[in-house]
Amino acid sequence: MRTDWSRLVEYLQDLHVGEQRRISIEELRRIVRTDEVPPSVSRITLWDPLMGRTGGLQKALLESRCIPAAFEWTGNQNERPRLKTITLLRWGNGIALSD
Repeated sequence: MRTDWSRLVEYLQDLHVGEQRRISIEELRRIVRTDEVPPSVSRITLWDPLMGRTGGLQKALLESRCIPAAFEWTGNQNERPRLKTITLLRWGNGIALSD
């Protein structure tokens, strides 16, 4: 499955420095125009722009200058939690997460 994360970058363009945006998993699927986002989206390390691969979701967050500020998970204790909502925060004012 290939996801076009550039659509997330476009969606977050109007976010100003210091603003937050809460996105549900349903909204995320609508934004990137897919029936299902990759299961790896539910892994917490994937939401850290300083960890993991430099493409895909991490690249979209870096290009958007956003970092995760809050998460909401779903699922019972016998299964791996799944992302329900994510709150992204736009950073700026000279702060750089990568060169």
